[in-house]
Amino acid sequence: MGIIQNIIKLFSSENSIYYNDITFNKYLNYGPIIEGSLAKWKNRNPRAIFANISNRTDLTDDDFIHLKDVRILNMSNCNQTMITDNAFKFLGNVHTLNMSNCNQKTITDNAFKHLYSIQNLDITNCNQPTITNIAFQYLSNIKNLYMRGCNKKTIDNKCISYLTNIETLKLSFRTQRKLIAEAELMGIMIDIPHKYKNDIDKEIIKLVINGIQ
Repeated sequence: MGIIQNIIKLFSSENSIYYNDITFNKYLNYGPIIEGSLAKWKNRNPRAIFANISNRTDLTDDDFIHLKDVRILNMSNCNQTMITDNAFKFLGNVHTLNMSNCNQKTITDNAFKHLYSIQNLDITNCNQPTITNIAFQYLSNIKNLYMRGCNKKTIDNKCISYLTNIETLKLSFRTQRKLIAEAELMGIMIDIPHKYKNDIDKEIIKLVINGIQ
């Protein structure tokens, strides 16, 4: 069985989605990177549900039409100028999206609105783009969100309120303590290392005092 078949077996079944740090890093980044025209790739792989476009810098919004049947998309380390409101309009079938280490200058507030099936999203270390709380309103069905190292100047604890079905939330214990505190108040269980627990407890107390609970 080839690597792509193994990826499909691991990640996409009708009843469950298997997603964790080890599997994501080992398999999702392992498939061959699509080089050149996405239209030609689509013609050669008309039934593909996995695509790796990591490290690409030349894609436009219209190029994503060739990924409309993809369910698992790796676009890590992409450096497009902007992810616009229409960039993902053809990605309604994607349930797992890796955008880690992307350095777009801007991800617009409505960029995620077409990700109707999204359940697993990795935006780890997307610390350059301007992405705000508003963008998270389209992620109410998401189950697993990895966002360590995201820009803390434009994302605050308000974004957590949109994550009503979240199961796994990965945050930075050093720079995103307010987000962690809000998540704890919402009942989202986060495994907090002992050395950070007192600091997180202090943030929770502040939120309670300020009437956020």
